Amino acid sequence: MRNDDRVGGTCRPPDRSPQTVTGPVDAVCLPSDTDLADILRDQGRASVREALLLAVPLADLVVDASIERSGGTLELPEHRVAALHAAARLIAQMRAPEVARQISRVATRTDLDTATVTAALASAISPEPTRDPAADDFPSPPLTGPEHAPASTRTTRQPDHSVRHRGR
Repeated sequence: MRNDDRVGGTCRPPDRSPQTVTGPVDAVCLPSDTDLADILRDQGRASVREALLLAVPLADLVVDASIERSGGTLELPEHRVAALHAAARLIAQMRAPEVARQISRVATRTDLDTATVTAALASAISPEPTRDPAADDFPSPPLTGPEHAPASTRTTRQPDHSVRHRGR
C-alpha cells in the first residue's frame, strides 16, 4: 500500500469484509509512488527486507481506519463511543483468534476499559431486538367500548328495584 492511500497515519485497507479473509494477512505501507521493486532497484535488498519487517496485520489497519473515520480526534467521550461501536461492528465479523487482540487494541486507542469494549462487541454480535418505543407506555392493545371507559365517565344503568303496584 502506498502513502497516498493512507488514512490518518495508517494505510487504507481494502474494501472487503474481514470474514472473507481466511488467514493472517499483513500489509506493508510504502512511501507514496513507490513499490517494492522501486525500493529494491533504488535502495537494495536490505531496504526491501526492512520494509517487509514493518508489516502490520490487515485487521489492525481495518479497525484503525474505522476508529479514525467514526471517532475523529477521540477527544470527546461521544467520539470515543462512536469509534468503539464502529470498531465493534468490524471485530464482530472477524475470526475468533483475532478478536481478543482487537479488543485490547480498541480499548487502548479509545481510552475505554476492556469490559466496555467487550460489551459493545457482544452487542454487535447479538444485537437486542428493536422495540417499539411506545411498548412500555401501552403494553396491551387499546380497549374500546363503554365497558372500558373510566368509571367517572361511565354511564351505567341502575337496576330498577322499585315495586310496582297494579291498580285495583
